Amino acid sequence: AAPQAPASAAVQPGISGASPGVGAAPAAEAGTVAVPGAAGAPAGTTQPGALAAIGDSTPSAPAAPQVLARPGVPAASKPADSGKVRILRPGAPAAGFQNAPGVMVNRLPQVGGGTATAKLPGVQAGSLPGQAATVPVPGATGEGAAATSAPAPQPPVIANAVPAANPDGKPEVAVILLDQGGNVLDRAALAASKLPVSFAVDPTAHDAGDWATTYHDGGHEVLLFATSIPRLATPSDLNVTFSAYFRAAPQAVGVIDLAHGGFSANRLMAQRVVSILAGDGYGLVTYRRGLDAAEQVARRAGVPAAQITAAADRTDRGGLSQLLDRAAFRAGQEGRTVIALPASEAVMGMLAEWARGPQGKAVALVPVTAVMRK
Repeated sequence: AAPQAPASAAVQPGISGASPGVGAAPAAEAGTVAVPGAAGAPAGTTQPGALAAIGDSTPSAPAAPQVLARPGVPAASKPADSGKVRILRPGAPAAGFQNAPGVMVNRLPQVGGGTATAKLPGVQAGSLPGQAATVPVPGATGEGAAATSAPAPQPPVIANAVPAANPDGKPEVAVILLDQGGNVLDRAALAASKLPVSFAVDPTAHDAGDWATTYHDGGHEVLLFATSIPRLATPSDLNVTFSAYFRAAPQAVGVIDLAHGGFSANRLMAQRVVSILAGDGYGLVTYRRGLDAAEQVARRAGVPAAQITAAADRTDRGGLSQLLDRAAFRAGQEGRTVIALPASEAVMGMLAEWARGPQGKAVALVPVTAVMRK
């Protein structure tokens, strides 16, 4: 009989005593190794964990471990492909990963396929850096649900302007009434006029804001006198001065130069003033007298500008009627013109009477911005 292996060489269940393919180690006869708890195995059969025979150069494949059923627990079914090697192919869906409610799978980039995207509410899928994403607007539906950028605010020369009415395309005459200040004027009565005249006020006056509000609320455009400007003012000085003007009367559409001693004839000063008006969005009105550098600079800078071609020296009925007739004649030749008259109830009454006459009916009275922008 073959000698038995010593007790110290006992082999634990499931562990081979020699490396596969190595036959140098001694081995017992091909027999059986008892597996604890595995009963009823026929004699002479090899259970998992048996030693490989000496001289067998072919390593045996590791056997699957035996699964012992626990009392009261049903045995799990063996997978149909147990023991087979599975080859994963790009693009093939992995078994066992399926969509479930509230869960999305297979969203990673694949070789040869497009980038998987998930559509989230209010987000435009696939947007690149620098591209605007769709942002939902609360309460909006349909195509209008996407938020758009807010429009830029209109400059004061447009936002504070009064629409001109000239359906027949008549020559246009803009009349500016010069409010020199004081408490002798009934500004509420002047503002109540239906004639589309414009008013100029002194922004340095204590009540300039109230006057501008009265005229603007009455449906008239407002200009600000360019007063209190030092002859040698620096750009910083001018910025401070005009900022104070526009704070005093935010309803203004622009600035009107002084009839005498203004900045229009000084090209350097005109350039500085026009630069401020261009940046703040206001228009400019000057007098057509000699070299009007300000008007030339304004046109090149794209600032809406107009020139006063006539101003009233007389406010009697005869003198005012002649000035208005000449203005109508000039408008017929040039298409439009601007005149300046002193603000008073008497002048407003004579202007209304002239507008009902034959010369007045041949032209259209318009706000000053209608002439500025042409």
